Amino acid sequence: MIKVPITITSVSSAYRGVIFLSKTVCKDLRIQPGSYQVRCGGITSQIRVMNPLVAGRKSFSCTPDVIDQLALAEGSNLNLYYKDEILHIGPVFGILANLKFQNGEIRGQQIPIFEHLLTLAADERMFAYVFGMQEMLSQTGFKSTLRGYVMQKKNGVVKWNMRDVPFPDVVYDQIVSRKFEKLPDVAAMKQELVKTLGNSYFNQGFFDKWQVHQWLTEHETTKDYLPATIKHQDPDQTAAFLEQHKQVYMKPIHGSLGMGIIKVLRLADGRYYYQIKGQRGIQTQGYTQSAKGLLKKLKKRLTKRSYIVQEALHLQTYLDRPFDIRILMQKGKNGKWIRTKAVCRIAQSGDITSNLSSGGEALPLLKILKEIYPGKEDVKKIQRKIRSLVNTIPPVMEQVSGMQLGEMGLDIGIDNSGNVWIIEVNSKPWKKPVTEQGSMEIVMESFRRPLLYGKYLTGTA
Repeated sequence: MIKVPITITSVSSAYRGVIFLSKTVCKDLRIQPGSYQVRCGGITSQIRVMNPLVAGRKSFSCTPDVIDQLALAEGSNLNLYYKDEILHIGPVFGILANLKFQNGEIRGQQIPIFEHLLTLAADERMFAYVFGMQEMLSQTGFKSTLRGYVMQKKNGVVKWNMRDVPFPDVVYDQIVSRKFEKLPDVAAMKQELVKTLGNSYFNQGFFDKWQVHQWLTEHETTKDYLPATIKHQDPDQTAAFLEQHKQVYMKPIHGSLGMGIIKVLRLADGRYYYQIKGQRGIQTQGYTQSAKGLLKKLKKRLTKRSYIVQEALHLQTYLDRPFDIRILMQKGKNGKWIRTKAVCRIAQSGDITSNLSSGGEALPLLKILKEIYPGKEDVKKIQRKIRSLVNTIPPVMEQVSGMQLGEMGLDIGIDNSGNVWIIEVNSKPWKKPVTEQGSMEIVMESFRRPLLYGKYLTGTA
C-alpha cells in the first residue's frame, strides 16, 4: 500500500466538498480525479478529488468544509492512502484513559505519558487524542465522532483542548484503575468498544494473579518456571502450605505496587513472623504461635480481598538487598514481541518488595549481572536463560488469555542456584516518562512502540 505524506491545509475556493491533489499524488495513489469516499477514522464522506486549478499549488489541500466534515485539524501531518476503493486519511489513534479533571483541564500522573504519546504520534503522522469513558457514556451508541482531548504545544506550554474527533481506527487502553474499570457502565462500554474494534483494541484489561498462575501452569513451556502457589480459600489448606514452606508471600490477587503483600516466615521455634506492606513500607508486623493462629489473626484482611499464597524464592542479592528484574515487552511495527528495556529493581533495605514506588532502586541488568557472576560465560548463561523465558511468556499469555496485547511487564527472579523464575506478569506496565539512569532514547522508544503497533493493526506501518 502506497502512503502519501500530507499536511492538512485549507484553501479558499468557490467549490465545496473538494480535495485538491496534484497529478503526481494521483499517479502515486493510482487514482484519477473524480468522486470518492474519503474516510478519517469513523467518519466517511463523499468527496470530489480535483487537480489544483493553479499550477504550483501544494500537493494536497482541501476546501474548509472538508476539514469540518472529517473533524480534521488544520496543519496536522498525516498520511493519505487508497485502500479498498476508499481514500483514507490517518490513521486515527485513540488513547482510552480514566481521565481526571480540575478546572476544566485534565490532570493526574498520566499527563506526561499522554504528552509523550501525542508528540510521538505527530512524528509518526497519526491523528492521536486522549478520550475517557465519560465522553463515551454521554452519547447513545457509537457514532462517527466522539469528544476527545487533543494536545497543543506552543513555546513549550502544553494545552489540552476538547473537541469533536473521528472515532478511532485503533484504541490503546490506558485505564490504570482496576476499581474504575470494574464500574458496570465502564465495563459495558469497554465490551462494546472491543466488539466494535476487534483486534484493533489492545491491552484491554488487568491480569488476575491467580488466573495468570493457572494459565502459565497449564502451558508446557512455562509451567516449570513458577514457584509453588495456591489460592487462599480453605484455611486448612493454607495452613498446611505455610507449614510446608519456611517463607511465603501472600499477595492480593488484584493488587498492585506491592500494597497489601504479607511476608510470612516460619521461625526455628515454630512461631510465625509476618510483615504487611502498606503505602510507606511495613505497615504491620507481629508473631503468632501457629499457622492457624496467623490465619485467624489475618482473617479480616484475607476475607476482604482475595489472596494467593506463594512460596518465597531465595533471590540473588546485590549489596545484601534482594532484587528482581522488570522487563518491558512490547510489539512494534511488525507486530512481533520485542524486549524494550530491562532493569534490576533492588529492594530498599528492610522492605519486602522491590517496587520502585516504595523506594526500590533501579539499575541496569548487565551491570548487576557482571557484579554478581565472576566470569563472562556465567553472565552469558544467565542472559540466555532470561532471554529464552521472556520470549516465551508473551505469546503464551496472548494465546491463553484470548486478549489482544501490545505490551506487558514481566517480573523475573534469579535464585541463588542460577535458576530463573516467573514472579509476576502485568498487562498494564507503568512506563516512567523520565529516567534518572539509563537512556532517555529507550524511554521514548517505550512510548513509540504502542503507536507503531497501532499502525501495524491498521495496516499502515
